[in-house]
Amino acid sequence: MLHAKKLLITAFILLAGCATSYQPEGFTGGYSDMRMGEDLYRVSFEGNGYTDPSRAADFALLRAAKLAISNGASHFAVVDSASSSRQGAFTTPQTSSTTGTVNTYGSTATYNAQTTTYGGQTFIVSKPTAQNLVLLVRDPDEFDGPVYEAGTVAQGIEERYGID
Repeated sequence: MLHAKKLLITAFILLAGCATSYQPEGFTGGYSDMRMGEDLYRVSFEGNGYTDPSRAADFALLRAAKLAISNGASHFAVVDSASSSRQGAFTTPQTSSTTGTVNTYGSTATYNAQTTTYGGQTFIVSKPTAQNLVLLVRDPDEFDGPVYEAGTVAQGIEERYGID
């Protein structure tokens, strides 16, 4: 029984101990986007408690680059950006087990018991979010302002994080 609990705790730590990958928004976070106008998108990335804020910012940029490429734009501009983090807490389950021994001597009995308690720790978790308002730029020479080259951004971020 104790071995099964240790295995369950180890599995939970291994699953929860991973930063959010580049993926559509789901249970552990991910990217989302919404079209706001012609060639204008709001792109967000929300990480879990193991995600560094810079990773969240990079993945929001990666999503913007992928949107530009899939919509036939070679470049994009970040019109506005924001980042934040959401605080949360979780408490591990608490379990106790008692073991003991009984000693008898004639008509007298003594009982010696020991109780061990596991769990019950509370952890504070910070989940970073990066959000960009992105304009797809089809001709960078006609855009007045800084632009990102979509292919270069996508390649650089994918290489940095080992994304295929």
